[in-house]
Amino acid sequence: MHKFVEILFYGRSLLTWILYRFGPSRAELDEDMKRAAFMTPYSNPGFKLLNYLMIYNKPFRSVYYMRLREVRVLARFNRVFYRPLDSIELGDNIGSGLLVFHNTGCVVYPERTGKNLTVGHLVTIGEGHADETGRTRPIIGDDVWISTGSIIFGPITIGNNVLIGAGTVLHKSVPDNCTVVGNPARIIEKDSKKCNIPL
Repeated sequence: MHKFVEILFYGRSLLTWILYRFGPSRAELDEDMKRAAFMTPYSNPGFKLLNYLMIYNKPFRSVYYMRLREVRVLARFNRVFYRPLDSIELGDNIGSGLLVFHNTGCVVYPERTGKNLTVGHLVTIGEGHADETGRTRPIIGDDVWISTGSIIFGPITIGNNVLIGAGTVLHKSVPDNCTVVGNPARIIEKDSKKCNIPL
């Protein structure tokens, strides 16, 4: 059944593929598709994987349109065929390999992120009080997983290889290779060793 639906949507996906193939963010979209490919019968970025993701993975649509902000007119026309989710808001400066789970309630507005950010549903990343440099939003490193219902705000820095547990409220910086949980947040694992360090 999936294969039949995919073939029916080939015509609708033609502009989607052209914008991906010749657009300014092809490398980033390739990495985004590779991260989402485990939910599909395809493994390599290309027309079939893009078609499948646009049909069945609605959060990926929001990632796709975020990457195509520089070609807004054509991307807006493409929305006739594939509507993005209004419940997922994605800011600028998000590194390649972005994976968003679930269809609802994500607001992701960091200062910038590294590669391979994973975001669960009901996650909020945004502004807090400005620091001495005037920065108000978080900087997030590579390979960070932000679980369901987490809130991250302010001019903090989250290191590489960090797991943020469900429901965590985070407004203080986190070093590399940590697992953070709770409200108030605390580090429960650092460099693969158990610990209990309040932030």
